[in-house]
Amino acid sequence: MNDILEKALQLGQNKKIATEEYLVAAGEKEAASFSVAPEMIAVSNITENTVVKLDMKIEEPGYFEVEAIVPESFIMPGKRIITSEDFVGGVYYFPITIVESRLHAGKNFSQIILRSSTQEFKIPVVVNIKVKSALDHRNPRKKLSALLHLYLDYKKGLIDAYDWMEKSNALIGDESGNDRISMFLMLYQAQMYILLQQYTNAANILEFMAEQIAKLPETDYELVCYFYYVECLYDRDETQIEEAVRRVKAAYRIYPSWRILWVLVNLDETYNRQQGLKLDSLLDCFEQLRCNSPIMYLEALEVFRRSPQYLCDASDFELQVLYFGAKSDYVNANLCSRFAELLLETEERSLLKINLPLAIRILKLVYARFKTRNILMALCRLLVLQRNKDGENHTYYAEALREYVDNIPDLFRYYLESINEDNYDVIPTKTMESVFEDPQKYEAYLPYFYANMISNKEKYPDYYRANLGAVVTFAEKQIQRGAESKHMVIIYKDILENHLLTHTIQKGLFEVLAAREIVCHSPRMTSVMVIHNELNVYQDVILKNGKCLVRIYSGSAIILFKDARGNIYSNIQYEMNELINQKEYIDLCINGVPLNDYMLMEDTLPLTRAYKDPVEILHYLTHHLKGSDFRVSYIQKLLNDTVLYFSRNTKEQEVYDELIGFFKFDLAPETRGKLIDIMIERSLYKDAYEEIEKGGFEYVDENSIAKLSKVLVSVSNYEEDPLLLQMCEQSFVKTTFDREIFEYLLRHYNDKTEVMLDLYRAGNAYGIEDATLPERILRRTLETHETSELIPQLFAKYYEKGTDEKLKKDYLNYRAARYFYDQDEKNTDFFKYIESGMASGVSYNLITEISYLKYMSDKDLSSLNRLSLIEEKLKNFASRSIMLEEFKRFKRYFTLPAVLANSVIITSFGHRGEVTYWITGNADSSMEKTESMNEIVDGFFAKYITLFYGESVTYSVDGGETVTVRYEDLNIVHDESRYSTIDTLIRMEKEGSREELNEAARDYFVKSELIDRLF
Repeated sequence: MNDILEKALQLGQNKKIATEEYLVAAGEKEAASFSVAPEMIAVSNITENTVVKLDMKIEEPGYFEVEAIVPESFIMPGKRIITSEDFVGGVYYFPITIVESRLHAGKNFSQIILRSSTQEFKIPVVVNIKVKSALDHRNPRKKLSALLHLYLDYKKGLIDAYDWMEKSNALIGDESGNDRISMFLMLYQAQMYILLQQYTNAANILEFMAEQIAKLPETDYELVCYFYYVECLYDRDETQIEEAVRRVKAAYRIYPSWRILWVLVNLDETYNRQQGLKLDSLLDCFEQLRCNSPIMYLEALEVFRRSPQYLCDASDFELQVLYFGAKSDYVNANLCSRFAELLLETEERSLLKINLPLAIRILKLVYARFKTRNILMALCRLLVLQRNKDGENHTYYAEALREYVDNIPDLFRYYLESINEDNYDVIPTKTMESVFEDPQKYEAYLPYFYANMISNKEKYPDYYRANLGAVVTFAEKQIQRGAESKHMVIIYKDILENHLLTHTIQKGLFEVLAAREIVCHSPRMTSVMVIHNELNVYQDVILKNGKCLVRIYSGSAIILFKDARGNIYSNIQYEMNELINQKEYIDLCINGVPLNDYMLMEDTLPLTRAYKDPVEILHYLTHHLKGSDFRVSYIQKLLNDTVLYFSRNTKEQEVYDELIGFFKFDLAPETRGKLIDIMIERSLYKDAYEEIEKGGFEYVDENSIAKLSKVLVSVSNYEEDPLLLQMCEQSFVKTTFDREIFEYLLRHYNDKTEVMLDLYRAGNAYGIEDATLPERILRRTLETHETSELIPQLFAKYYEKGTDEKLKKDYLNYRAARYFYDQDEKNTDFFKYIESGMASGVSYNLITEISYLKYMSDKDLSSLNRLSLIEEKLKNFASRSIMLEEFKRFKRYFTLPAVLANSVIITSFGHRGEVTYWITGNADSSMEKTESMNEIVDGFFAKYITLFYGESVTYSVDGGETVTVRYEDLNIVHDESRYSTIDTLIRMEKEGSREELNEAARDYFVKSELIDRLF
């Protein structure tokens, strides 16, 4: 499993993340983590693009990536992706820039989110921009805002005219001053006095303001025009009003503004008589001057309220005015009805050009108040036109359907698509009938409706009974498609519990009911990967709102997560919810659904074997495993487990026939062995033998091998067969053999020495012999150089009765060589056979004869008659310069050859040694010499040095220990050789008389000259 996990993680883009995730999953380390400080950033004094820093520290080492997320705001992160490699000394100071140009006065709020695969920190950011405050209750601008709200409340009918005027007058108070706002407030107060019929107060203000107006610059048209309006309101003189209108129109041409237009439409009676003219002027103000003043919206709204017919094209101007009215609750039923009719009458192509979202907001606001059919129709038409499937609009679709609004195209479809499928609220009967009357048309929605019907079957008893057959047909079709969802699970479960499925479904129910809901807690993850130990293929499912459905077939499933960057994670927190109880759906499925691959997964395989017919299972395996999605390793395990299970639990011939068909697969050795056991049990000896020929019999039961071997020995008439010999050997070793196998081995076995010796022992014990077995054992010994305490005994018998003299001789040569080279020969009885042979004139290897003399040199020979043989061999060797130091021990019994007795013998086994030596004595000194030893026989090397009277030699071999040998240390033997004559002359020279020396020297030279002439 670890190998599969490692390979899966390596599919990700970042191999460092893959390594980190694998180590954590394998328990080698804790997940890498970090901390952040401070918990909140609060800044008061800033300069242009101030930079603040977060302190990030590594808490648990390892590789990780952190995504920095910032909503559209006044802060900018220094990096979008931070990795653990950015940390220096385990610390990283993450910079955040505060963009001054994006700030407003007062407190500015934002946040920065630092999110890794396993951690998330949300750090609030607060920037306080302090401004100089002067807006107290005396502030003119604040008074203007309050006055506007009072005016709107008056227009909407929230307060009466008297309250409006009283409160406005009180709010203005004793305003005075010569700035524009103060002057406007004074004029507004004068207007209130006039409306309250307090003319004296109004006259005083107007008299003061006339003086102030005269001082204003000529371009301050707005205040001057307002003065004209209030002055006309006071005097109410027709001529004065006409002159004021003329002046205001002139000012509007020079300086068009919404304030001057307001004065004009309220001063000029023409606008009251011609509402269309007034709307045109307001529209021009909206489009040309970009006016969005509530005062002007209110003016336009009053026109529409009085004359809804002027609402004609749902332009931006009309929609803004209506939206203002809807929010302010300053619309009436006639106006809203006209608006709805307009939207219903307008062709679709034109509707697509208007501001649909704004129109929908208006309709929702007015429908909440008036609840009329045409408003609902218009709202649903626009929602459908907008292709809006949001669940929040489902209520409107549902209400429209309850009102039998059937002339809106696709209304029913959007009703269906906006259903909140997380619950199964009771659906109106009319809706259920519409779906079930034409199920093919609404096939995409059937899973939810059928599941809803089943979940509420007590409330829909008639529909449930009437549509159950259609549900089964639908379910079978969905099963064939492999459809899976929470709705389908409810359907599947219901029809299974009622045993309604037919056997025509070919696949899928078991598969789709394996669906699990994954709920991921990490916002960074975009998809889920599911990998099974049994399968080559894996699932990669996109997460939607942190959720998705995956198929989990066994406990071996590995759940991995992928982010938008292509990295794969294994250590992500998640929840996995079963859609149906595991045991429940297995019990329901396995017995009633045709066999499929997913029933062969590790967790469900035991139940499959328990519920399904063995022949059906085995037939399916034989015909469907090749080309399946199973891993090769799992196929081998599956086949092996299957063979073991059925071979133990059934004796049916059909089952065995199917099992034997597994040989076409690449089987595990254990599985092959078990199948061969079955073949042998079923007396398929020829087939079993052929399979053993292909792959051996290592995992075949030993009793099965013994049974097969016995049969094959009988039918082969004891003819030699290498494979049969191997099987018989195993039977013999495992003690499962019988007489036929034993006799077959006695006759033919010629492999392992140990086994042949066991055969020899067993033959002796049971009185069964084969004349050729000892010969095979001895030849095997010569080939392998294996030793055993039994072999000398075996040879002793064979020496007496055996007929192959060459084999006897070869064996003795082999044993003598082992002795000669010091190969731990404890049993030396073989030398008596060598001695006997030599006495009879048998010629052995040189090493054998040398070994014999070496062996005898350490024995007491005083009572033996073989001394003449030894002396003869010794003289022969000495004449051929074949000498060992051990040969000198024979001096106890006879005079040694002079060349042997008089030589310093230096030997080496295994390699040709280098001898370094120098001789001292008769001359002052000899020069140091280094000479290689001579090979006497294979692997045996020697150097012979001769000393004369008074000399000594000092030597070392291969630079090793230095040894000194003196003439006195040798047992000098004199003969007729030149060496002996010269040695005698030297001794005489040093010890004898002059006359004796001369005589001996003359005698030596005469003999020497004679020998030279003869030879």
